Amino acid sequence: MEFPKCTTEYKQRVITLKDARSRNSRAKLILNNPNELLVKVVEIDGCVITEGIRCDNLVILPNNHLIYVEFKGNDVKHAIQQIEATIDYISRVCNSSKKLKFTCIISCNRCPLSSSDIQKQKVLFKKKYQSELRIKPGEIQYDVEG
Repeated sequence: MEFPKCTTEYKQRVITLKDARSRNSRAKLILNNPNELLVKVVEIDGCVITEGIRCDNLVILPNNHLIYVEFKGNDVKHAIQQIEATIDYISRVCNSSKKLKFTCIISCNRCPLSSSDIQKQKVLFKKKYQSELRIKPGEIQYDVEG
């Protein structure tokens, strides 16, 4: 899966992703990469997909595990729709992506959904995609493994 014009490669121990368009956002993803493995970050919003709903980034880890990332103010339901639209798009343009495992992360400033609503969304997501959905206000940590 290659999007060379939209991809940035990193090998740092700590990689911080956040919404570049929001200066005051607490929403961010911290990738802990102690072995300095190659991590690719694909800019989905405005580069790979320029129209329609889409998530912010797609992270490609060294073991070919994918992370769909959406940074949000507080509309978590819309964030889920954005991630689902991006999963559908990527699976159409990259047949190989259908075989890859993925995680979806929504980091928001505020999370207005109750914890039971979030749990329900996670269960529905797991059934539909066989994938983990993480939703959390503020900073989310993820450990990169080879």
